[in-house]
Amino acid sequence: MPQPNVYWFYNQGTSDVAKTAGPAEDSNFKLIAPADALVFTGQAATDGDPTNTRDNILIPDSGSVEFDKTFIDNGTTIEQVPLAGTNQGKQSGGATRYPFCLHFDGPTSTIPYLEFWDDSNHTTIASKVLGSGTPANSFIKGIATTSAAPVNADWVANNEHKNLAGDGANNRLELSNAALSGPTELYFNLAGRLPAGAGNFNANPVLALRFTWS
Repeated sequence: MPQPNVYWFYNQGTSDVAKTAGPAEDSNFKLIAPADALVFTGQAATDGDPTNTRDNILIPDSGSVEFDKTFIDNGTTIEQVPLAGTNQGKQSGGATRYPFCLHFDGPTSTIPYLEFWDDSNHTTIASKVLGSGTPANSFIKGIATTSAAPVNADWVANNEHKNLAGDGANNRLELSNAALSGPTELYFNLAGRLPAGAGNFNANPVLALRFTWS
């Protein structure tokens, strides 16, 4: 079994539809390059703004608040992912099934899953964004949507999600129910939630995809 190639995509539109099978872009889904950045930010940032455009978001007095918008920063512009997140943001998120897609062009030996780490060493989750070492406090929430859409528009408040930080079974996002038998599209949704008392922070965690082949 050769190593499968994996292609990352984001849905640039508001049509919650599956990607056309295969490694190519379609009218909705655009490729994510390895050097691109996932961005959670405030509502003043808009689709097509210059790279590194960010906006502030107010820290709540209690509970948590969702980052208003989600973008892919490609080094030239920021491109919005309007279906990402829950209905608590200020875009078109909610019980959406198709914000992000991974295309595998071959089989795997294990279930593919996503992890967030402080850096490319993949050994620590000390940053505030990842819960300062406590995965349950991670700002980053995820849900696998390969098999079905979220039940609730606020899938974080209704505990359909995983708090993403590190490699524990409860802290990573399994994208399928079994190893892949051949070319496959996998889907997921991500949200960022800013908790009360977060204070100032600056972190650039790394999103990792894990699977094995033989």
